Amino acid sequence: MPYNTGQNHWKLAVANFQQKTFIDLDPFFVNETEKSTKATLHKFIKYLLNRNKVGYEVLDDVEKWEIISAPSNLPRQSDVVSCGLYVIHYASIIIGHSVDTEDFDPVTSRRKLAYLLLEQAGDMRHLCGQCGHDQYSTNNKNFSLMAQCSNCLRWFHRRCAPALKKATCEEINASTFQFCCHICGSFPSQ
Repeated sequence: MPYNTGQNHWKLAVANFQQKTFIDLDPFFVNETEKSTKATLHKFIKYLLNRNKVGYEVLDDVEKWEIISAPSNLPRQSDVVSCGLYVIHYASIIIGHSVDTEDFDPVTSRRKLAYLLLEQAGDMRHLCGQCGHDQYSTNNKNFSLMAQCSNCLRWFHRRCAPALKKATCEEINASTFQFCCHICGSFPSQ
């Protein structure tokens, strides 16, 4: 389970209830004491108890659980903004969707994740890809006029997409109008 330390840092708690093992994976690889990791395990179990995901008998034998060290071949976070990407990568390795542990690149991962999220998103044609509001949320003509990105097929309000701000209403409404949104313009073509 991914969790935030409350200080803008993400970690991954992995509990195996059958084997009674627990790993607390930190992308910074700060060596936690066993006492600290046990405290995280207790919080994790109590979280699950509060949501009726486990029974109280699990709490009784938490002290018997084995604390496992993080594998040394996991990639380490080297910046201060990518902990979430590392947590996603660690989870992918654990569930068997990824075996790549050595060559993880957060920049490439961020791009792949952005494309995947856009690709898998439901029908959001009535929502602006920048602000998230629909075209009918205001009577302002500049706000309600929308155009579709030729690349990602997301819709954007005229005022939300820099490339649309210079276009006239007539140009945007023309059947031949095409534009590339600022999100797609910031990523190289696949």
